[in-house]
Amino acid sequence: MNLPQNITYADAEFNVPKQIDILLGGEIFYELLKSKQIKLHDNSIILQDSVFGYIVTGSIQNDQSNYYFFNFIQDQVDKNLTKFWDLKAIGIKEESSCDPDDQAMQHFISSVRFNSGRYEVGFPWKRDKQELNDNFSVAENHAKSLAKKFIRDPTLFKQYLEILKEYELQGIIERVFQPEKPTNTAVFYLPHQAVFRQESLTTKMRIVFDASSHEDGQLALNGYIPGANLNPNIFHLIIYFRLNMIAITADIERAFLQISLRDEDRDAVRFLFPELESNQTDPYKFQVYRFKRVMFGVNVSPFLLSATIKYHIEKYREQYPAATEMLDTCLYVDDVISAAENISQALKLSKDADTIMKNASMTLRKWNSNNQTLMRTWKGEGLEIHPRHSEDSSQIPLSKVLGMAWNVVHDYFTFDVKGLMELDMSNPITKRVILQSAGKIYDPVGFLSPYTIRLKCLLQELWLHKLAWGDELQPDIYAIWSQWWSELPLLSELKIPRMILDSSGDSSSYITVFVEPELQR
Repeated sequence: MNLPQNITYADAEFNVPKQIDILLGGEIFYELLKSKQIKLHDNSIILQDSVFGYIVTGSIQNDQSNYYFFNFIQDQVDKNLTKFWDLKAIGIKEESSCDPDDQAMQHFISSVRFNSGRYEVGFPWKRDKQELNDNFSVAENHAKSLAKKFIRDPTLFKQYLEILKEYELQGIIERVFQPEKPTNTAVFYLPHQAVFRQESLTTKMRIVFDASSHEDGQLALNGYIPGANLNPNIFHLIIYFRLNMIAITADIERAFLQISLRDEDRDAVRFLFPELESNQTDPYKFQVYRFKRVMFGVNVSPFLLSATIKYHIEKYREQYPAATEMLDTCLYVDDVISAAENISQALKLSKDADTIMKNASMTLRKWNSNNQTLMRTWKGEGLEIHPRHSEDSSQIPLSKVLGMAWNVVHDYFTFDVKGLMELDMSNPITKRVILQSAGKIYDPVGFLSPYTIRLKCLLQELWLHKLAWGDELQPDIYAIWSQWWSELPLLSELKIPRMILDSSGDSSSYITVFVEPELQR
């Protein structure tokens, strides 16, 4: 770039990347500018005079464009810490419940229908849906960024397109050929992106839709349709899971997408997709789609799923009492977590539950158990077993049960502390670092209480010393933290037996009760 050499520049090396020394606020920026300007290169470059000298600004022609996409995730310390303390010493959280008189439940009962082999539900709007902003500008900007990414990465575009074509073929989504806003209904456009999970054995890539997105000063779709929590208490579920010899787990395939969404609510779950397959000249030409089914990502979806299943199984209470009880009390969102006294009981429970759910167009799959005979029987009966199962049972990796690692073969719980061990101890250890570490410990039953109680005591010390978020720990506190952190690898060696009590036995059992001391000694 040719610039005049006979003037003084505010930064003679403006084109050389350097560290930023100071940020100036808008309240003084314009006081630093003078009136004189020099325009160069057909007015594309402007030299703006200032009290520091001339500032170079404007644009240059460049045939090569660089696009950068950032996904920034910041741990919310307050939420993580709340979760850490809410679990208390033995993992007990206040149980959520649903009042039968709850507005969402009343709306569900009055609107649920069974059409063409599947249930149809509507959104229980708590606000006037006519006031919902359509979020189009936000969704359009996301779609433009996605189009640029597709041009650079045709493989990603192909994967994305295959999923959407499958959705359309299965009646999960449909095209909107007249995207003008209809009258007397809510319209909302959902941004979306690809999420990859390499550890997944079935779905490596998923398209995730954001119903919490919103324009400035507007509420998101999630702000208009809340729903009660109908899921059972995790602590109770895990305790029940440990009470019998035969463990049973499964999940519902694409559970949310098996429930139809009534037509009048479908425009509230629209999204844009670049028409790159049929139009190579204009990457910003988009096709409008909308969901015909309940989708993951909307706050009310777990409520609608649970309410639908509970409504459905009531038809089968007399015919399949044990299976309906299991589906009512041992189903967390789309995961079945249960146990049985013997193989015969486990087989009947699973087959009956499979029959019940198929009548709602829902398929139970990934059946898993610590009993290999049951696994082989399931396979022979045509039930879809967990993909991790193989004849060489010694090669079966860990499975997840409500977020906890479960060794299926040897039937014990263990703990994965890799995330915590990635902490760089060469960097300063501050109060913020410790709080973030505390929030990463997931222990819903309280197996790790003797270990985590030490961290809770340390957190109390931080508040007593009135440390700021970015303050480094004092030497005595750092020594306590360092000792605690050095013992983290030992957690991965813990093996907690899943079965604590065989309820089929006749022997007496005793419960030992303990309490957490109020004062640190």
